[in-house]
Amino acid sequence: MTLTPDFIAAQKAKLEAEKVRLDKEIDSVDEYPEMGDSSDDNAQEVDALSDNQAMEEPLVAELAHVNQALAAIESNQYGVCTECGQEISQDRLIAYPGATLCQDCAH
Repeated sequence: MTLTPDFIAAQKAKLEAEKVRLDKEIDSVDEYPEMGDSSDDNAQEVDALSDNQAMEEPLVAELAHVNQALAAIESNQYGVCTECGQEISQDRLIAYPGATLCQDCAH
């Protein structure tokens, strides 16, 4: 099965929209909380920063997948598993446009 140009264009639009969303979400998580000057306030800032870092990691990983998929579109490799070289099913790409692995390699 070969992906049609219309399908790839639609997936590219989805990926670009997801990239914008992820960039905004990462930017909002990266904001350093300013809670005050007391030791209690400082402890709250450290807790908030720690929580933000924990939230940021999966967002950054997801953004990396989106960027990989966009690069694959540009190099005409979208829909090809980066692990085994087989085609990624269209159903998988619809469910997860940032997929870079086929179903078998993803598990």
